[in-house]
Amino acid sequence: MYNLYFASFILFCSSLVHLYMCLLVFFKTKKRIMSYVFSLLSFTLFCWSFLYACTYLTKIPIHTLFFTRILTVPSFFYPSLFLLLAKKFPDEKYKISKKFVFYHLIFIALFLTFIFSPAYISSAALVPQGIQFNIGIIYNLLGLYILSTMLYGCFILLKKYFYSNKEAKNKILLVGIGAFFSILMGAIFGILLPYAGISSYNFFAPAGTIFVIILWGLAILKHNLMDISVIIKKSTSYIIASLFIIPLFGLTAYYTHHNLALLIPSIILLGLLGSFFGKHGQEFLITRAKRKFIKGYYDADLVFKNISK
Repeated sequence: MYNLYFASFILFCSSLVHLYMCLLVFFKTKKRIMSYVFSLLSFTLFCWSFLYACTYLTKIPIHTLFFTRILTVPSFFYPSLFLLLAKKFPDEKYKISKKFVFYHLIFIALFLTFIFSPAYISSAALVPQGIQFNIGIIYNLLGLYILSTMLYGCFILLKKYFYSNKEAKNKILLVGIGAFFSILMGAIFGILLPYAGISSYNFFAPAGTIFVIILWGLAILKHNLMDISVIIKKSTSYIIASLFIIPLFGLTAYYTHHNLALLIPSIILLGLLGSFFGKHGQEFLITRAKRKFIKGYYDADLVFKNISK
């Protein structure tokens, strides 16, 4: 059952990232429609990842089909929120139209109507590699809807890129990189592999959404993304901090996986501790690292200065 616990660990970490970005953008930015949409999108993805992880850990075969169908519900709302955010970003000039809401509500209602039908997911079983399920025509339509809507959102961002100023271009480029990796993982693990009969790795689909959420949240929070030295410093800081944080999550999940009531509070507690003390820990680590390893040619300020010449 090692693979199940590995999948649960990945999904729990993903859900914590989504929840953290949801709260961070909601409380750190001015109360704008774009911030509300992003927070709602992040919370939807948090529910998606969290439901996946809980389904893996319950290990109740008789309810596997029911839970497999239910845990896909957040994915119904993901593409419409993504597209709406793409229309609003970065200047919020787009006004939400009744036609936009009406069309997407029709799609969501259609998928909700067939959620318990064999035409959506006909069977599901919990195997050591994850949840193995057989899909129907409605599931294929859902995958097509998600993929086409997100690609259309990326097309809108691409059009905005050519008519934006330099700062806005950097923000859109950052979002585009995150969207590319999220769409790629979603298409491979959530659509193509299940269509080929390999659905046990589908947990990477919701986990892959952290790329677009992190980079989009950064683009909303940061007003100046043109300074490459800032990106170098932040990236180094996060990588070094992750080398300490990820093993802590792994050890917690390994030693408490037999008790679900103990596992979830432990991971939440670690997440809260990371949110409170992570910034100070990152500053401490990056300061020590720069003193010992990132001097001279590898100094971020010096690299930026040389590039700017």
